[in-house]
Amino acid sequence: MRHLTVLTSMIVVGSAAGAEPPALSTRWSILFRPARAAAQPQPLPPAGLVQPLTELRFTGPMPSHPFVLGNFGIDGQFGIVNGGIELVEGRNAAIRLCPRADQFELEGRIAMKDYGGWFLLLGWDEELGNGYAVHNCTMKQSGSPWFITEMRGRAAVEETTQELKKHDWHLMQEARVAVRENKLTVQVGAVKVLDQEPLPNYRAGAVIFGVYDTRYGPRPVRVESLRIRAVE
Repeated sequence: MRHLTVLTSMIVVGSAAGAEPPALSTRWSILFRPARAAAQPQPLPPAGLVQPLTELRFTGPMPSHPFVLGNFGIDGQFGIVNGGIELVEGRNAAIRLCPRADQFELEGRIAMKDYGGWFLLLGWDEELGNGYAVHNCTMKQSGSPWFITEMRGRAAVEETTQELKKHDWHLMQEARVAVRENKLTVQVGAVKVLDQEPLPNYRAGAVIFGVYDTRYGPRPVRVESLRIRAVE
């Protein structure tokens, strides 16, 4: 297990009290680009747009399942390894990609390896625990199903969980997430895993990416680039 020491002052848990996050521009904002490789893992830049979270708790749709998203609580962190973002400590970790996005596009180059689980929170209200979760688990015998779940009060709304097509996001891929007119599209390489999926109760909120523990551990992930913009 890699070890990364990060000063508390470098960790962002939420926006300062009373501070309104800046609105996204319709021009692309670079969230992360490949950094210079270093001999040891490095913390994410304290002034960077992508920030590690130290506090995030919620309950996904299947708390007792060994693979599908269930009880989540941060016990680890991401850092920069050989110029890309990877998990460097623990088994449950998350990074905030944007403090507030409404209708938006997010693009990046991301590699997924082996087995395990990851999630993406959209429209996440950090005080109420409301929003939507796209989550995926890759298993040795049962493939790689994707799910989408509405979250309220930091818990899954059971009747809203949908199991989507199975698609194994394998190795480095160009990925795109878009919310337009409260409809979600997720594309990995040439495959659209979700295509204009309605989000009935969607509201502007944070965009958060994370990995979660499964019987195989968290999904090994490497982020090499990310950018985001608002859409009208």
